[in-house]
Formats: sequence, C-alpha cells, structure tokens
Amino acid sequence: MAIAQQTGELSEHSEMIASAAEEQTLVANQVTDALVVIRDAVEETEHVAKELGQTSQSLRQAAEGMEQKVMSYQLSR
Repeated sequence: MAIAQQTGELSEHSEMIASAAEEQTLVANQVTDALVVIRDAVEETEHVAKELGQTSQSLRQAAEGMEQKVMSYQLSR
C-alpha cells in the first residue's frame, strides 16, 4: 500500500471520527436541553402540588367550619 493511499485512508478516518464527534455533541446538547425541560416541568409540578395541598387544607377547614355552623343552627332551633 502506498503512503499516499494510507494517508488518504487516515484522512477519511479522521473525517469520520470528526463527524461522529460532532453528531455526539449535537445529541448530548439535545439531551441536555430535554433534561432542562424535564427539570422545569418537575419544578412546576411540585409547585402546583404544593398549591393544591394548601387549597385542599383551606377547603377542609372551611368545610369543618360550615359543618359546625350547621350543627349549631340545628341544635339551637
């Protein structure tokens, strides 16, 4: 095999490796972007869940208050 041919093959291999490295970088960036979106969604879900918990607590307390008022009304009649 001639040196020129080997040099050409090495050049082709180098180009393939560089191309593969570029593709891997693009995929890694896409994965990173997707993970950021997932993290943001999880944080938002956590926030909404906390708000729902607080609202549920408030509704429970309001229901208990109304129940007591109804019971006192029935007893006083």
